[in-house]
Amino acid sequence: MSKVHFFPDLSYHEAKNLEEKYNAANQEFLINKASDFICNIVSRSRLKNQKFLFICGPGSNGLDGIYCAHKLVSRGYEIEIFNTKKNSNISILEKFNLSHKLVNNFSLDSYDYIVDCIFGYGFNRDLDDEQVKLINRVNSSSAYIYSVDVPSGLNPLTGETCPVCVKCNCLISLLSYKRGIFTNKGRETWEDLYHSNLISNQFTSENYLISASNVYTGKSFSKDFKLNFQPPEHKKSNGISCIISGEQPYHGAMLLSVAASIKTGCQYLHVYTNKEYAHTLPMIIPEVISKEFCFSDFKDNFDNFTNILLGPGTDKVTSEYLDFITNNLHKIKSIVVDAGGLKFLKRNHSYMHKLIITPHPGEAADLLNLSTDDVQNNRYESAKMLHDMFDCIVILKGSGTVIYDGDKFYTCMDGNHRMAVAGMGDTLSGILLCELSLNPDIFDACIKATTFHSYSADHLFKSEKIKNNFTNFSIDLIYGIPESSIDAWKKNIEIGLYYDVPHISTYVLTVEPKTALKKLIEKNKIKEVEDRDQKLQFEYAYDLFLKLGYYNYEFSSFSKPGYECKNNLTYWNRKKYIGFGPSAHSFDGSSRTWNVSNNQKYIEKIKENILPNESEVLSQIDVLNEVIMIGLRTSDGIDLDFIKSEFSDLNLDSLSKQIDLKIKEGVLIKTNNKLHTSKEYKFLTDGVASDLFVTN
Repeated sequence: MSKVHFFPDLSYHEAKNLEEKYNAANQEFLINKASDFICNIVSRSRLKNQKFLFICGPGSNGLDGIYCAHKLVSRGYEIEIFNTKKNSNISILEKFNLSHKLVNNFSLDSYDYIVDCIFGYGFNRDLDDEQVKLINRVNSSSAYIYSVDVPSGLNPLTGETCPVCVKCNCLISLLSYKRGIFTNKGRETWEDLYHSNLISNQFTSENYLISASNVYTGKSFSKDFKLNFQPPEHKKSNGISCIISGEQPYHGAMLLSVAASIKTGCQYLHVYTNKEYAHTLPMIIPEVISKEFCFSDFKDNFDNFTNILLGPGTDKVTSEYLDFITNNLHKIKSIVVDAGGLKFLKRNHSYMHKLIITPHPGEAADLLNLSTDDVQNNRYESAKMLHDMFDCIVILKGSGTVIYDGDKFYTCMDGNHRMAVAGMGDTLSGILLCELSLNPDIFDACIKATTFHSYSADHLFKSEKIKNNFTNFSIDLIYGIPESSIDAWKKNIEIGLYYDVPHISTYVLTVEPKTALKKLIEKNKIKEVEDRDQKLQFEYAYDLFLKLGYYNYEFSSFSKPGYECKNNLTYWNRKKYIGFGPSAHSFDGSSRTWNVSNNQKYIEKIKENILPNESEVLSQIDVLNEVIMIGLRTSDGIDLDFIKSEFSDLNLDSLSKQIDLKIKEGVLIKTNNKLHTSKEYKFLTDGVASDLFVTN
């Protein structure tokens, strides 16, 4: 199970108190920290001739923008500023000599970047007509859009949007994450996210945002939820779980819940389902004990069950089972009720927090006698009302899933719009049942299961985007890294294979002289990797890739058929090529040239119609040694007939003796008059080739 990271969800008043505390001690401290961070983000890889427009409101968000604009000007960037409230922050603009950068009339298409600093964390009202027009103009522009702290028009506490809201390419979050950017409609308002806590990693709050991912760079104040339970001695060590699911025709809901539970680690599972499904289920998932709906059998076995899931794909049978379970709650650890089971819950009944409900917004609306929009517009109040109604733990699904136990709210930062499909809730219920069986802490299990479910959906979505948009791509992996284990190497490979990469290059780390790493190794601050460890990592990758159908067409390169790197093949086959630009190399069949690496020197020489390069004419011996090196590194091997015919003028006696010796030692294999390195010596290919080099 992925680690869960916790991020304090500061209220507006908590955030303001922190701001006042720090600014009272150091005038403008926070605003300088914030503007520095904003400036560094918006100026990354930006050309100096590209133009920025800062749209600044009258509050602190607008001040952040003005301070950032000032710092960009000092770095040589072209900026203009539009104040949404005329004459606001004039003294600050004059202080920074920016008054001449103010504009009243402008065409948004004339800017490369727009920085939205209109509203910040305190926004909680409707927009006036002019603000609506402005935001619509921003959204329709072709510029790249940044929003500072909160996309203007978004309620940072609820995720509710005004009739219009800035849709930014990049959101720059300050001080603390705001729950509204992750829940309700908030997640639809930004594409990329950067965050800085600005002042401290010791934030405290009554509520939390949670994530199973590190994408939000929350390492500074994250903590891991680690479960300390002993490995099971036998399959019933963690109890027996039970799923009641799948009335006709809802076979799929049952299958999804059962599969999710088993695949995430549930060790012993009973399933009560429709007669037809009960017979076919073991053929699909043989690990489960499958029975047809039989209430008397369920009662007879009830005392054996630890955790129960009721509801996915059920209706008519639900009431009878639910009544019995709730009247005997003291005998079990927990019950998860979803879908069809929700409408049979008894209102104003204490379920002793052994009950976990997982409604989506529509189901929550039915329970609360509200509209779905009412639930979505205040997901936190809706979750509280559900808790008060049933005295239970509430997992309100949807964008930014909300978890509430009567004490704290937890908002899931992970997840995406692709999760709004049939079956996702059934999958979550199954994952939750498994985690409940493994975890002694019920609420902790709810947090872990929810984050794992959402994180998995994100992981799948990202991989599918890569697969769908790129049919041919490559990754480079480096092994033999100091203080990196074989397990870490396996994990890196696993990630690459998950994305179905058609071409993978693996390179051993070379510790170059005069580098920081070299100095650290010499000072014994970092331990140098042993050759045997490097060999172990290489051989693991080699064996695995070949097993999976990859073709090792060159020592470091593995590809699926037809995905070999054409650039590399040109080099290895000694074909002619020409390179353009600084540091580029060329080969004309007899000599190699390389351009100067200094950009300015390269440009100056080109202006003088001079090719700024150095060259090396290869001797016959140089060419022969290249053929030997390339031949052993590639799947083609060394063609002995080619060497005999092309290098007849050279004395090849020493080469022949070395080849015979290497064959005798089992280092080389000769097939059809071609030489290849044997598998046992594959890792030492370059060293084997150097032993064969001709010197005179």
